[in-house]
Amino acid sequence: IDSAKVYLFDRKGYTFPRKINAARLSFALNNKLKAGIHFLKAKDDYEKIRIKAPENSLFTVDSSTFGVYTLSQFINTLTDDDTVKIKKKNWSDGNPQENLVLGFDLERSMDNRKLLFQMGWNTSLTNYNIWAGTAVADSLDLMADNNEDGFFMAEYDEDSTLVANTGFPVKDIGDFIESYKDFFTIHPLYMSPILPIDPVIAQKSILKAIINMPASAYYIRVRGSYSFNNILIEYKHLGPEYKSFGNPYLTNNIREFSINDRLSLLGRRLMFVIGYSSRDNKTSELVINPITTKTFSVNTTLVPGAGAPSFILNLQSIGKTNGVDTLDVDQYGIVQGDSRENSQALNIMASVNFPGDFKYFTTMTSLNLNSINYSDNLESDRQKDYFFQKSNTQSISATISTSFNMPLKTTTSFNQTKIFTPYLDENDIAKEEISTWTSVSGSAQYALFNNKLRLRGGVDYTTNGKSDDSSAKLYGGKLGTDWDILDKLTLNFNSSIRLNNNKVYKNDNIDNDQDGKIDEQSENWLINSSGFNLSLGYRF
Repeated sequence: IDSAKVYLFDRKGYTFPRKINAARLSFALNNKLKAGIHFLKAKDDYEKIRIKAPENSLFTVDSSTFGVYTLSQFINTLTDDDTVKIKKKNWSDGNPQENLVLGFDLERSMDNRKLLFQMGWNTSLTNYNIWAGTAVADSLDLMADNNEDGFFMAEYDEDSTLVANTGFPVKDIGDFIESYKDFFTIHPLYMSPILPIDPVIAQKSILKAIINMPASAYYIRVRGSYSFNNILIEYKHLGPEYKSFGNPYLTNNIREFSINDRLSLLGRRLMFVIGYSSRDNKTSELVINPITTKTFSVNTTLVPGAGAPSFILNLQSIGKTNGVDTLDVDQYGIVQGDSRENSQALNIMASVNFPGDFKYFTTMTSLNLNSINYSDNLESDRQKDYFFQKSNTQSISATISTSFNMPLKTTTSFNQTKIFTPYLDENDIAKEEISTWTSVSGSAQYALFNNKLRLRGGVDYTTNGKSDDSSAKLYGGKLGTDWDILDKLTLNFNSSIRLNNNKVYKNDNIDNDQDGKIDEQSENWLINSSGFNLSLGYRF
């Protein structure tokens, strides 16, 4: 049966249903002491995914068998010697996972809650492939080494002799795994972390091992509110292996210390916020060159009152280092590169708002300025051919909103953004490219029938400011209306269109508008998007 073929069918495009159970138990004592414990258990239910795809699912086969088939159609094309096998697990689009999070939080208030002490601690276990099931004692013996010694992660000396008091008995681990298999699927090959506490660090210092648990997350926070000050001091730590399916976007592998003070003056019309934070990824002793970011910030807000201009100014100085203080050299001492990071970023944001009250209309004018500039603190120590790659940004915008005595409202806005991007030319000489984008827009709304019918419209224009073949211009328009048919019943209509005018389309040898002609006179004009929407809504 040399001509017989075996077709192994895989699965793609599936999503495992995920069961999430969470609980929290808390108590409070005279509003002075609060505490709570919590847990979260999340597990993908892979048994809810059908092993065999639905009969109407389509697929293609390799080049030896052409066509698009359903499973039953494909089986009918095979000979009696051919075989179809459908994988029951370990499919191509990901494995089912399981996550367990345990933790507690504590709050102690003093001086009539003017002073708060808060802390919280969490730890997690994550299995990234529960298809593998639980580990058995026999497999644990050879999982971390090739010695059948009855120990997991045991250490040996130079004479290949087992070091006393090292490793963990696989029988005890196997009994533990079997006891808790209904609570969590334990398998060291797919778990993170394998052990909650690093045994190597624990031998040196058990306190340091607990503080630096790879899958722990904790914070210590002090809040104070006295006189015109609101002070916050916080330290938080998120280990590199901490994972919570309840918040999958949580950033881990960081530790951060921050202190902020908000000062209120002039009856809370003038506020200052001064802050400092230091963040790095030195959450483990294995990190040799930690990336450290230190931020100093000052924010001031002045709001004198109704009818007066308001002012906001925010300054941030952000320094970043990576712990590297030497050049990269080869074995002969020849410089191969410079991976040192010691940069400073200055972020300035200013905003001014001017109200205006005139005979026939009132206005609110807003001016905003934002800039981010980077500098290299090691510039004088660098080699001449070093390339500093960070881009600077400048942005300015203005908005004027007007309300007339008649039922007419208008808004006009202007924005210009400049990006200064460094690059190397053909001679490896550092130069700077300036990209400028400018946009102008205007919109209006007019009300009829005692504000029961509102007509809306607007136009916008965006350009990169260039006149050569790289020029790009975008034009947009929109129309809409809101009609209050009955009380709380509103009919909404919205329509929009956007046109692109790119000169490069006229000489790129591509039929961009797909009309059968290449690079004709009007090909630079394309409809980017257009559409309308009609909806009927009721406010309960």
